[in-house]
Amino acid sequence: METKSNEKIDEIVKIANHFGVKTKYLTKGKLGDLTGSRPHQNVVLKASRLEYLNIKKISDIVDLQDETSKDSESGKFYLFLDGVTDPQNFGSILRSAMFFGIDGVIVNKKNACGLTSAVSKVSSGALEFLPIYSVKFVKNFMEEAEKAPNNFKIISTNISEEESDLNDLPFDENRNSED
Repeated sequence: METKSNEKIDEIVKIANHFGVKTKYLTKGKLGDLTGSRPHQNVVLKASRLEYLNIKKISDIVDLQDETSKDSESGKFYLFLDGVTDPQNFGSILRSAMFFGIDGVIVNKKNACGLTSAVSKVSSGALEFLPIYSVKFVKNFMEEAEKAPNNFKIISTNISEEESDLNDLPFDENRNSED
């Protein structure tokens, strides 16, 4: 098959070959078949399906014995989501979480959106880079996190009518500052 030279595609092929990814040229129609006629910009990558990393307790993702993790300046910031089942919303949250420097996302396994191509597209790549965990027993997970020696803070939205002032929460203002 005769192919037209395209500088951008040639560069993509060069990078793919460098990393051992097999490449082949197909017609635009065949690429459309592979993507279910969704937009593809003349390049398609066949990749394995992403899955949640299943965890049972906070120590599955954070070394509770690591002395540096007790220091508020080097602490971790995890986002826990429960009931976010819409792919558009989930992808948007992941995109924002990546922008704000979240270290990982934890979801309730029973009530979570799948890691789909729609989530990936809306997340603008964040799905590919953020560690995303799922936990089955939320109550046990939260109780263990609160009791851990790392001084975890759990901040959540509240359905009750009692209001809280965000200024009263113990945030470390220097968390992401550079020396």
